[in-house]
Amino acid sequence: MNISDYTDFSGSATDLATLAIACGKDFGLPVDPDKTNERLVRYYASEGVIDRPDRVGRDAAYGYRHLLQLLTARRMLQAGTALSVIGPHNSTATTKALEEGLAKPLPTAAELLVSSFLQSKADGRSIASAAPNTAVMASSAPSRPAKTPPPGPSIVDVLDEVRHIRGAWMAELSKLQNLQQSLGQLDHFAQHLDAGLRRAEEAVHVARATHQQLREELRHELVSFQERMEQRWAHTLHGLTSQNDQILQRLDELLDKVSASSVDDQSKPFEDPTGI
Repeated sequence: MNISDYTDFSGSATDLATLAIACGKDFGLPVDPDKTNERLVRYYASEGVIDRPDRVGRDAAYGYRHLLQLLTARRMLQAGTALSVIGPHNSTATTKALEEGLAKPLPTAAELLVSSFLQSKADGRSIASAAPNTAVMASSAPSRPAKTPPPGPSIVDVLDEVRHIRGAWMAELSKLQNLQQSLGQLDHFAQHLDAGLRRAEEAVHVARATHQQLREELRHELVSFQERMEQRWAHTLHGLTSQNDQILQRLDELLDKVSASSVDDQSKPFEDPTGI
């Protein structure tokens, strides 16, 4: 069993005192059965040791927070802490802090001093004690219901929740600001990228024009080279043909001379070289 099992508790001063005695036995808390009664609960509420109860018609309704404050007060009182110090501590602490505090060592004198300073600074005790009494009692109050509804959250818990909501809102706002900054950087990068793409397109256009120009120049050079080679080949072939004709002509001339010389030798009388 945990103390949080009594979150939905709601009852009279007598019910609160009875439940506190039972919790003292169950959780080993110093709650004296002989001193913890309806009168003590009402006294603590009047002195600000615990919050004033909510009003349901003419009846006073105590809840889970009052139970935690009562148990905390009895525990701190046994340790020698004065009620003038316990009251500010109980009124400024959130319900969650009171619940967790029952399972922890008692606060030190320095911690209690800080709690008392915050109490006097924010005047939270007056707000917390006065807020539940704003309900107007009807002239003809209905009869007491069979089960008293649980009291609403205390001002301390409401303020604590507001602080949590504000912290969460500030965190979300910081995220939005970071997101906006990131979007700005992304937009700046996109602008640079767009400018780079435009430069790349211009470079591609220039490269295509240069490629076309070089291609035309190369084609022109190839045609010109082919024409020069054809002319050179024709000139060379013509020269070779002319030389060939000259060589053939010389050969014909030599053959004619050889033939003429052979005929002359045959027509001459034979002469004896010895002279006999």
